[in-house]
Amino acid sequence: MMADLLMCIKDHIDEGLLDTELIQRFSEDYDHITCLGVNKNPPDPQSNVQSKKRGHKKQTTVKNLLDRFIGYKQDILRFMYDPNVPFDNNQAERDIRMTKVQPKISGTFRSEQGARNFCRIRGYVSTVNKKSQSVIDPISAIFYGDPLIPSLQN
Repeated sequence: MMADLLMCIKDHIDEGLLDTELIQRFSEDYDHITCLGVNKNPPDPQSNVQSKKRGHKKQTTVKNLLDRFIGYKQDILRFMYDPNVPFDNNQAERDIRMTKVQPKISGTFRSEQGARNFCRIRGYVSTVNKKSQSVIDPISAIFYGDPLIPSLQN
């Protein structure tokens, strides 16, 4: 139900159909779904039994997810309130993926300077991609002394 709600919100945003009344309704639906989740997943009766172990009792995965949905509601729904926030973080994951893949393939960077150079090149390529430009032309321009210097505006 939560996945359907989040996708419904995203669809309304994509179609430009989101107003304050709809935002309020979606927020209430979110709260209703989390309440249903809490009601359908009561605490484990075994967790109330005194054990010799100290600290927090282990919770189920479902309970941990529900706690996150309740505690991070504003963060989860931030894309609904702020149009500058993307629905997902796939771009951020793609940006750091190569930094993790390169050492897996090569074993490691040979020097700290090599790692810095790799990050600068990947950052440049990522910026060019975000500007919806061909990557080869700006890279070629670097060798001719005319690098693309991205502006801070879109």
